[in-house]
Amino acid sequence: MNEQTRATSEWEWALLCELCRQAITGTKPTTSCTNSTISSIDWNVFLSMAKRHGVMALLSKALEDHGNKHLPTQVRQSIIRVAAVATARDDYFLKRAAEIDRVLTTAKIPYALIKGPVLGQVAWGESHLRTYEDLDILLQPDQFLQARRRLAQSGYTPRQKIPEHAALAHMQAGWDCNQFNFPEGKGFLELTCRIAPRFLFPSLGEDIWSETTRIKLTNCSLPTLRAEPMLILLCVHGTKHTWSQLRWLADIAGLISRTPDMDWADVQTLAERYRAKRMLALGLILTRDTLDVTLPEPAERFIQMHSQALALIPELHGQWTASSDTPNTPKQNLRFYLNVRDSGADKFAMLWCLAITPSLSDWQWLKLPDWLSPLYYILRPIRLALRALRRR
Repeated sequence: MNEQTRATSEWEWALLCELCRQAITGTKPTTSCTNSTISSIDWNVFLSMAKRHGVMALLSKALEDHGNKHLPTQVRQSIIRVAAVATARDDYFLKRAAEIDRVLTTAKIPYALIKGPVLGQVAWGESHLRTYEDLDILLQPDQFLQARRRLAQSGYTPRQKIPEHAALAHMQAGWDCNQFNFPEGKGFLELTCRIAPRFLFPSLGEDIWSETTRIKLTNCSLPTLRAEPMLILLCVHGTKHTWSQLRWLADIAGLISRTPDMDWADVQTLAERYRAKRMLALGLILTRDTLDVTLPEPAERFIQMHSQALALIPELHGQWTASSDTPNTPKQNLRFYLNVRDSGADKFAMLWCLAITPSLSDWQWLKLPDWLSPLYYILRPIRLALRALRRR
């Protein structure tokens, strides 16, 4: 990227963050949105960046609340069109979510919806403002197979054709391999017992499930987690994706803003229990500095206690203002994941887990009968070693 393009992207990024801040906090526009620098904006780049960061529908709220008449008419119309499509899509997904709720509730399978429409409602005030691609259903591990069978009986078809024992192993490892198409094929859901792969985040304990709550949405209510564990999971999810999209920071800003009674002592306890202190600190810092929001005093104290997270920020900023969505290399992701771990022991455990935990590629490489499936923990390092030798 040349210097001229880089400078232009910085202006677009600043405006995008400002409009998201307006939508989330309800505060008035700052002078940065109305002064002469607005003439420097490349509106095609701005719209492309907004779509890539999943905040087009959220921008419609900034227009509705504050007008932002300095935006060109064509830009405003583009935002409104995308918001209309998002609203229609959200209505469809909510109908599917209500049906899934009936299926799982009738079968007495406890679950929680995370992210998606419930997070849009909790953090942004309206479910359709949050862009999402699927419905994420969090289950307790011992309920996974029953939920999988019930959904299949109701017309939801697995996207990956793998046997049950493999599906269960993938779910326990946290790989994204348990997705089900909706009956009409217009969307899909994902079953999981984790918010991130095992190497990045441990299994959820009973404390997470002790206080689920139901959120009222259009024509239905759906179960989700309380705010404190949700904040931890959002920071872990953002870390999993190397914080490549602005909407994940908007999730955190909105959740904190709309939960004034957040129990920060509980948040800190959960971060310590799940060895996610640096992930939480990084998420809070990025949210505060990128969206220019004020965090509660306990959150600021937590950041000061874990200031090592500040060193991770420079390598993230470039991906936000890039002119295209270029994914990180596996080596870049690995370095970031290691740096975000709390201790040397956590780093070693992560590398060990990555080395032996079977993935979909391992199952496809060599198909074993169910009773031999534990051998995949031995075969994975062999497959990885052979792949490394072939690349030499």
